[in-house]
Amino acid sequence: RSNMMEPPYLKGPSDLGTLSVILPGPYGYEVYWAYRDLEFSVEATNKELALKTAYWLNSVAQARRKPRE
Repeated sequence: RSNMMEPPYLKGPSDLGTLSVILPGPYGYEVYWAYRDLEFSVEATNKELALKTAYWLNSVAQARRKPRE
């Protein structure tokens, strides 16, 4: 057991970028994630809407990626 406080976030889906976290708040949810060298954040009134929007944005980033020069 540990006396340390739990982190104020939930681990996000493993298939959303390279790292993602979800912050539940009093008025909704915030999702933060990284994909390659981009950082994203989404705020929504419910978790399902936040994740749906996050997956959509991530798919746009994947579709438009270019090789590094």
